[in-house]
Amino acid sequence: MKNLRKRLVETTLEVREEGEQPKISGYGIVYGQRTQIWEDLWEVIMPGAASHILNNSPDIRCAFNHSSDHIFGRTRSGTLELEEDEFGVRYTATPPDAQWCRDVMESIRRGDIDGSSFTFGVEPQHEQVTKQDDGTFLRQIFRLDVIGEMGPVSYPAYQGTSAHVRSAKEEYDSVTEALRAQEDSVKIAARQRALELRKRRIELLERITKPEKEMKP
Repeated sequence: MKNLRKRLVETTLEVREEGEQPKISGYGIVYGQRTQIWEDLWEVIMPGAASHILNNSPDIRCAFNHSSDHIFGRTRSGTLELEEDEFGVRYTATPPDAQWCRDVMESIRRGDIDGSSFTFGVEPQHEQVTKQDDGTFLRQIFRLDVIGEMGPVSYPAYQGTSAHVRSAKEEYDSVTEALRAQEDSVKIAARQRALELRKRRIELLERITKPEKEMKP
């Protein structure tokens, strides 16, 4: 899967003081929460969307700011635990004994860092995009096919940057392209039916009026 999507999760992020090894915990994925991707595009990850991955011993990392140089934990090494419930997927990482980890945990305790983010991929057959009554689009994700990593972030989803806007616009165009094409085909078909109906009416009128013209002297 070429490009992984990135999402902000606005939930409680905490440092658990458990013995000599504090742990970082928060929800990396939230189910049933509407997320605005673009002006008229919303997204909902449906309950159980991560079950397929979590049931197959995935190798997932917990990273700070999506950085491969700042890893808090990893499922394969046993330093990252993922738990799925009706609310979503909670991660609990046991960070290494490093100064940058202590700095980040202190910022979490102070409330300076309070958001999480995760990366994921979805195959087209596992999502559905529909147009709502208000004209907006809703994408429902029923199954995640890839979970890249998840963890705390300083600036969730990098909102407001040109890179974020460009990425969101590209995703919006990709998601709505097929639906818009479908709508266009429906409109074209409707016009064709209307023209065909008009043609038939004209032909019927011509057949009705033709005998009248032939009867005139």
